[in-house]
Amino acid sequence: MRFLAVILHVRNRKVIEVFKLLPKKIAYEVIKSAIERGELPPCPDPGGWNEGMMDFSGVAGSLMKWNAIPCWLEMQTLGCKLLQAAPQTFFITSDHPVVMMNQLFASSEPHRSFAGFSRSGFQLLLPVSPTLCAFFYDPFVYKVGARRRKLIQLSPSDVEIVNALQVQSAEECVYFHDPERLSEVHSWVSKYMGLRASIRNALRELPGRNPNETLIHLRQPSVKLTRPWSFCTYRKSKRIGENNQRNPVWSKFVKAIGEDMDAHPSRDVFTSMEMILGEPFTERGIVD
Repeated sequence: MRFLAVILHVRNRKVIEVFKLLPKKIAYEVIKSAIERGELPPCPDPGGWNEGMMDFSGVAGSLMKWNAIPCWLEMQTLGCKLLQAAPQTFFITSDHPVVMMNQLFASSEPHRSFAGFSRSGFQLLLPVSPTLCAFFYDPFVYKVGARRRKLIQLSPSDVEIVNALQVQSAEECVYFHDPERLSEVHSWVSKYMGLRASIRNALRELPGRNPNETLIHLRQPSVKLTRPWSFCTYRKSKRIGENNQRNPVWSKFVKAIGEDMDAHPSRDVFTSMEMILGEPFTERGIVD
């Protein structure tokens, strides 16, 4: 389930388009500057040179190569419970079903995205059926239902909050199981459509140290809670790691695995683990 959540996140058109924003912007500025200096001929299009004239292929493959395994490994330190929809209610899903958020840092404005897989306070929701939704969370920050219960019954109000996140996260479509519930879905879409943000908002231009310098900043857009939910609350004593990382030692290990696999392309993730640790490291071992 953890790996499925990662794959659905990185192999998704909305995420791919977000990651294209930065190379498109850089290429646009480089070519525009060259045209202005006379090193390239003017654009023949009457509308002039614009970012929409470019596209980049291979982004999906790059995301799979560089992000899938590190994100999956970081998910090993998350807690997981199944959320069950209240009777007569249901979960919707979308063409971008993996919802990532971070209640802990939602009000902050860091230089990097606060909803990163390794960050303290990270949360991820993935509907798996009309009645069940997988909820991954930082167990050092949040308390989700009773300690030993893996299945959490939600109230109708909490189900609506989870569905509001899908409306925000979707690229173009939301999906539901029963055509007779269309009016309910319409009401959620109408109610929460205003919280949706354009992927263009992920790319920001900030002033640099002098008038001729501009900083380009890319961050993953995050959804917003419409109101507090009751099933997930803060622990009395939250534990936040160094540099706001959930588990700095594990994250350092994950980084070392990535570097080893880059240096030795023929190695799989478990072989790299064994080489770094100097002893066998099985798949069962990382889950435990």
